[in-house]
Amino acid sequence: MSPRVQRSIRLNYDGWDWDKIEDVVEQNAELVQNTAQCIIGKAFDALDNYYDNDDWGRLWYKHEPFPLRMNYGEGYNHFLEDETVRFRISAKPYNHVKGDLRGTQDQFDLLKQAIEADDWHVGTAEALVQNGREELNVTITNGAAKVSTKAAAETVIGVDVNEDCVALAALTESGPEDSVVIDYPDIKEERHRYFTVGKRM
Repeated sequence: MSPRVQRSIRLNYDGWDWDKIEDVVEQNAELVQNTAQCIIGKAFDALDNYYDNDDWGRLWYKHEPFPLRMNYGEGYNHFLEDETVRFRISAKPYNHVKGDLRGTQDQFDLLKQAIEADDWHVGTAEALVQNGREELNVTITNGAAKVSTKAAAETVIGVDVNEDCVALAALTESGPEDSVVIDYPDIKEERHRYFTVGKRM
């Protein structure tokens, strides 16, 4: 899916209007229309972040694929069968990818609930390859859940990120409630990679 995103970014830097970029890239994408729109939207989201950050972190062309973003029921679908959940991805016309999802029982229970219950919603998903493994990251929301306003919040979560770990602490007016420290080598590696790439730009 990378060429569509790359072309959107290149045309933006060439001074094209975003509406025209969307039309041109979508027409030449050879993808299901909805999927092409999602991919272009992802490119525009990245560009928005770049411009919102005062032009810091300019996007460059990448050679590895971008995640494939799809809407539920249009670009991808789930089917409940016995003890498993099957999926179908329809990125290109008449060329479907089918298979069974793998995950924890908690993940399956949440996905099944979202598919069957009226107050839950299955949203966009991203197909990507991470650490040599294919993943389908699905967005699930509960439309009936009530969330307190920021002003009414009774618990504050503090986050401390350093080179060796990530620390989280939950605080209320009466003091600390709980805390956790995630000491994980991948955090250090990813942080180092991020700053190295930033310096090269």
